[in-house]
Amino acid sequence: MSSQSRSGEAADLEARANAVQNARGSTVNPKLSDGVYRMSSDIASPSLLYKVEPEYSEEARIAKLSGTVILDAEIGTDGMTHNIHIKRGIGVGLDEKAMEAGRTWKFEPASLRGEPVAIRINVEVAFRLY
Repeated sequence: MSSQSRSGEAADLEARANAVQNARGSTVNPKLSDGVYRMSSDIASPSLLYKVEPEYSEEARIAKLSGTVILDAEIGTDGMTHNIHIKRGIGVGLDEKAMEAGRTWKFEPASLRGEPVAIRINVEVAFRLY
């Protein structure tokens, strides 16, 4: 805009952009009420180190059911899953099997400025019969 003799507009837009960036800077790493972080650009994602595949429930096997369970889980600073809840289930015992498996998983914890932090994430657990 400055090159188009619209420097007044350019200065106004730049001031507004700076205000937005400053406002976002104060909430870049929002913590949930329990002290657990949500993902943000400043937080390095947790990395899965160990995973046990969930078993199929007998009911789901008989029904030949496939699908994906979405778990809402906290990955603690110890790399273990905590406070697992079903965000979207598919039933017939697979939701419970997904939670059982999820409790055994081990992660490299998320980190903020090199320090491990607890984080709440969604984890997809796929069930496929082949």
